Amino acid sequence: MVIDYVWYVRLSKHTEKADEATVAIDGKEFLRPAFRGVYGVAVRLDSGRKFKSLYDRTIDDLCKKYKLKRQFSVYKSFRVLSELGYPNGPNFIKDFFEQVKDSLEIDAYYTTIPSTKVPKVQKYGAHRTAMEQISPVEFLKELSSSYPHCCAWRYVNDHVEDTMTPIMIDHFEGELTDAWRAIRSLPNIKIFPAGDECNCYISTADFITKLIDLSLYKSRMKLYVDGISKSLPKKLRNIRFLDQLKFLAPISKEKIDISSKIAHPIVFLLKEGLYSEVVGPAKEKDVLWNSPLIARVLKMAYDLDGCAKSFDINIDQKLIRKGDIFIYLGPKGREMGKYLVKLGYEIKLIPVINVK
Repeated sequence: MVIDYVWYVRLSKHTEKADEATVAIDGKEFLRPAFRGVYGVAVRLDSGRKFKSLYDRTIDDLCKKYKLKRQFSVYKSFRVLSELGYPNGPNFIKDFFEQVKDSLEIDAYYTTIPSTKVPKVQKYGAHRTAMEQISPVEFLKELSSSYPHCCAWRYVNDHVEDTMTPIMIDHFEGELTDAWRAIRSLPNIKIFPAGDECNCYISTADFITKLIDLSLYKSRMKLYVDGISKSLPKKLRNIRFLDQLKFLAPISKEKIDISSKIAHPIVFLLKEGLYSEVVGPAKEKDVLWNSPLIARVLKMAYDLDGCAKSFDINIDQKLIRKGDIFIYLGPKGREMGKYLVKLGYEIKLIPVINVK
């Protein structure tokens, strides 16, 4: 079914929800010479709708201050740093925090593993999977891609009062852990692919994690309580050292299944399969996500309180839900969309020209 832009405008007007508290979670890798760790934050906002307005005003003001042409509704720290460079990029992030800090509370999490105390980390051993041991460095490398769910696990254990509060987590991937098994049935958890670019709450968590990194770099401190505390003075509720390897280490090689937790609608971008014909050795996904078009796609996801993703039939078919949006750029993408409709998926199929 092909629809026009009028539908999108009409639907976006009805996504405003009753104001409520919101929690957003993001995590990052922490790298220094001869030192590795992972860390993350959970940002709690008492008034989600009011904060959304504050976020928009703040980004608008800072873009004007630093002469950054505002192309995105939601910014991630990497884009700000890439476009503004030093010192304007770090200053933008610091100024952002100063303007929004009175509207939020922060819990910080970190994990480091000294090899002198823990020479090997044990993983697997469940579901008939043979037990393995890896070095702390290798374990932390693996943990970095899935750390947001570990932060979420700790958060819900620390804050039982937020059992029904929406918890929005930036996209992650990894192997099954006891941490995920403990929280996967919670109805209030949603995961956002490209969350730091289409969700202002996750973007805020992303800015704050980057601010911690910048602060620790400037003060030449490593990832420990004192440094984290000094990076966000008077705004931290808790700083948790996550060393419960029983919960953090994978229990099997089974991948964490986040399909039931993905935020909807998903705005899928249908590729044209131009890997060899047009873009040469570059991957088409990378070309798309670094193009001017992506700002419009992300804005659509933002307006609809959803998320955005390039569609890969091999891995994304199980993510499709009624009302998801598929944007096609040309005939091959359109044919894929029509094929999905014929298979019975109740999706919205629109041409890229209608994405304003």
